[in-house]
Amino acid sequence: MSRYLPSRTYLRAAWAAVALGLGSTYLALRFLPVAVAAFLFFLSSAILFLLFYRPLIEVHPKYLLVGRQRVPWHQLRQVNHSGWFAPLVVDLLLQDGGRQTIIFAGDLDSSAMLLREIRFHAHGAMIDGVPHRDYWRHEGAIAEPEAGVAVADAKKKKASKPTYPLLSPGEEEEIERLYHRLKSVGRLDPRDEQ
Repeated sequence: MSRYLPSRTYLRAAWAAVALGLGSTYLALRFLPVAVAAFLFFLSSAILFLLFYRPLIEVHPKYLLVGRQRVPWHQLRQVNHSGWFAPLVVDLLLQDGGRQTIIFAGDLDSSAMLLREIRFHAHGAMIDGVPHRDYWRHEGAIAEPEAGVAVADAKKKKASKPTYPLLSPGEEEEIERLYHRLKSVGRLDPRDEQ
């Protein structure tokens, strides 16, 4: 069993937003347009508090426990990741047509680990549109049949790219001459040596 707790960073950020909201409220008493900033700080602090106090998530061999709600692995039909890792947002589609959205306010490592465990245990489900067995065929990488061809085409395009000289032959000779002069004399300016 794995247990996933929210990151304390969200709690710290929420308290910082409250402090900034209070400071903005004080400034809004003198200059009214600052009230918009105060409202936004308080709104963001409320969202951060809600994220931090989301229910605990536990991954068991037979089910996923989100707070007090149990989701058996065999009931999952689809696991869709939204692309967000902080906070992690995963949409689960169940066999009975129900939908469960998991929002986990953890750090990046624990979010990635939770997503990996959900994908691993959802044996009969489609994972981001790919069947479970195909998704895990290459140790977590999605197998794409055209991937080898696409890589070969990209290498050919890169190899056939023309290169253009940056300097003309006269400029290259001048740079070479200045380099040798600098190496022998120690400076480029034509001062008289004393």
